[in-house]
Parts: sequence; C-alpha cells; structure tokens
Amino acid sequence: MTTVTASTTVPTTGSFWVMHHECHNDGIKIKIHAERTPIGGVAVANRELTVSVLDSADAVLYEITGSLDPLAKDDYGQSIYLPDVAASVTGGAVEIGVVDPEAEVPTDSDAYGDSTFTSGLLQCFTEGGTTYTSDDYTRCVNALRNTNIPYGYLISGGTQVLDLLGKLGALGIEANVPVKIDLPGTLTPAAAIAMAQSLNFDSHLIHFYWAPLEANDPMNGVRAVWGTGGLNAGYSCARNARVNAKGFAPKNFPVAGKEWPINRTAIKQLYAPSEQELSDLAKSQVNPVLFQNYNGGGRYVFTDSLTSARTRVSYKKLISVAEMSATLDNIVSMYASELVQLPMATFRRRMEAFLEDLLTGAEASGWLVPAKNLPGNAAFAYTVRPSEVRPADLVLIDYQVSYDGVARQVIVQQTLTR
Repeated sequence: MTTVTASTTVPTTGSFWVMHHECHNDGIKIKIHAERTPIGGVAVANRELTVSVLDSADAVLYEITGSLDPLAKDDYGQSIYLPDVAASVTGGAVEIGVVDPEAEVPTDSDAYGDSTFTSGLLQCFTEGGTTYTSDDYTRCVNALRNTNIPYGYLISGGTQVLDLLGKLGALGIEANVPVKIDLPGTLTPAAAIAMAQSLNFDSHLIHFYWAPLEANDPMNGVRAVWGTGGLNAGYSCARNARVNAKGFAPKNFPVAGKEWPINRTAIKQLYAPSEQELSDLAKSQVNPVLFQNYNGGGRYVFTDSLTSARTRVSYKKLISVAEMSATLDNIVSMYASELVQLPMATFRRRMEAFLEDLLTGAEASGWLVPAKNLPGNAAFAYTVRPSEVRPADLVLIDYQVSYDGVARQVIVQQTLTR
C-alpha cells in the first residue's frame, strides 16, 4: 500500500520524498506510477517510476520519470536518477530525495502496472503567525539583494512598517535603484511629513508619495485608500521601454503632471491641503497626488517630482535627474567592470571612447544641456587617469554632466498697458 504524507522536514523513512518549493497554500497532490515489467512473462519489481505533482484541482504541474537507482543511466550515458531528473525538469522547483537506495516498486503496489496511486491533498507548509520580526524583514531584503533578476525600481507595497521601509531604502541606495515609498493617504499632511522625516533619508534615490484618495478597489469590490508609488514605478517602466536609436529612454520627462493620470475609478479626494501645507510637503520632499484642473478638464495626477535629497539648489532634488544620474552611473560602472584586467593604456583608450559616445548620446537625447561651469559651455566633461598613489593598477574615472531640469513651478504675470 503506497502512502504519502506532507512534512516540512526531510523524512528519514520510506523509499523517497518529494518537496515542492513553489507556493501552493491550498495544497498539492502526488501521483506515482511504475510500468509493469517485463511486458510479457512474470512481472517483477520496477525501479523506474513516474512522479507527478498536481495542484489542488488535479492540474499537472510537473511530471518526472526516473529511477530509484543512483547509478541508473539512459542510452546516452546521462543520469536518470530520480533526484537528478527532478532538478533538471523543474529547475529546482521540485526536489526529490531517495531514502532507500535499494527501493523499488513491488508488483503488488497500488502504483504498479495498471494501477496509479494518487495521494490526498497535502499541505506542504504551515502559514505560521501573522506578525513579522526584524529578522524577517532582513531576510526579505537580502533576497532582493542577492537575486539575479534585474530590477529598475523598488516599491514599498503599502507597508507602514518603518523597519522594513528603512531596510528597503538602504537597499535602494546600495544598489543605486530608485525606491518609491507610499505615505498613507489617510494621514494629514503634517503626519505624512512626520512619517517621512522619521525615516531620516537624505538621498536622491528615495521618493515619497502621499495620495489622500479613495477609489473603487478592483480586486475586492469595495472602496479603499491605497498608495500610488507602485503605479508611478509602473508608469516609469513603461516610459523606460521606449528607447531612441541611441538607446536612451525619455527619463528627462518625470512621471508627474497631466500626462500621467491616476487610472482608478470613482476617485474621491479625502483631504484638500492648503497652500501652506502644499509648501510644507514640497519643503519636506513629499510628492502629493491630488486633483488638478487643466484646460479641457481636470484629473488626479502626481503633482510633484521631488527626491528626498536635502538640498534646495542641487539638481539631485529632481526625480528625473536622479533617474538619469543613476542610469549613467550604472552604465559607466558596468562597462568599467568589463574592462578590468586590461592593460592600463588599453583601458583608458576604450573607456574614454565609451564615455564620449555615451555622453554625446545623452546630450542628443535631451538628458544633458550646456553647462555654464564647463569650458565652452559643454554639456559634459570627463577624465580617465591612473591614480597618483597607485598608478600601476588603480584607475580614476571622473565625469561631469549638466542635466536638464524640470519646470516644477511657474510664475505668470499679466501687465495691462495702453
């Protein structure tokens, strides 16, 4: 009689075990079948079998055919040991371990010949508690840090846990990736500012949004208040996908203003900040998401595009500049890594040619504009030179750029004359 039980630890008894590493909290089923062998004559036990992993609705997720014999190979000399096949077929999503290396499927098994064994619904893990510790947040952020999957933005996902927000922000600064943080729309401007200041960020890569908006929740069919940082990141990704012939996206156009409406239904603004409150939000580098009137009608939009960099004059206070700056830094750093271990003269020659092409393309794409502080009002300048202290093996790359700004504020004056 075949039996299969769920366990969160590796079993030490039985013939083999199966672990499903993908998340199915409604459970899975295991199906086992071994063909009759030989086809004719007296049947004997079979060491080859097929293990299928099914979801709770009996849809097959994975089907793995292999042998319980660690030395089993196919006609081409490739291993058909069940654990090896599982790793190859599922990419690690399903792990199989053989407890008994002499195990086989006997002829009287309910998984042999004309019979196929199917387990009941197996719960592969327990949900655990509903609270998280600082160690949980650290583990989550470390998973993002160590992933091989590239990403262009981090979002807070609506969390209000300062510990997690602090760790996400620190990761974004470390990885040179913008972080979109939502301040709860149910807070007053003063409370939203206090929450942002409590995180104590001073970085052009951290972007705060405050959206006091209630709308229909398409997922749950109720009214809800939720953030817009994820939407801003999504809009940014869509914008970044449109690159020109030189490979540059229009990152000099911030995701803010009339062209980027909040695409929700039945929006209701819960709070109308005063002019003083709007000024306080801007001084605190918090971007309100509010209703704005335009020619032809109004809409709910991102009304500002400020970073959390504590500066009044530096262009680092602008999200568009932060994104262009992070992009160029990443491109230059990665290319420099490609040239590491080349002869010094070769490194300098290739790096200078690369910078010239890259920064010329950035200027032609509208990212850079003439600078009053560079010779000839050039939009950029750069040097690639050996270190004076370690000229044999250390290269110093210094590049200066003048980014295009953003028309955040406008003063309109009308004069009557005759």
